[in-house]
Amino acid sequence: MSALDVRNIVALALMVASGFSALGLQIVWTQQNALWLGQESAALLAVIGAFFGGLALGAWGFSARIE
Repeated sequence: MSALDVRNIVALALMVASGFSALGLQIVWTQQNALWLGQESAALLAVIGAFFGGLALGAWGFSARIE
């Protein structure tokens, strides 16, 4: 097994761990916002809106660097 294969496996493991932690944080934020907003559907919309808003701001901010 070459060093490149090991780095790919480590990178994949880190991405999987990041995805699991993001899912856990989304559940926590949804539950906290449900207490604050009074209903879970509004909380879910707020969390998803914040997520997509962050993606849009990141794409806008780094668009010149990405191109």
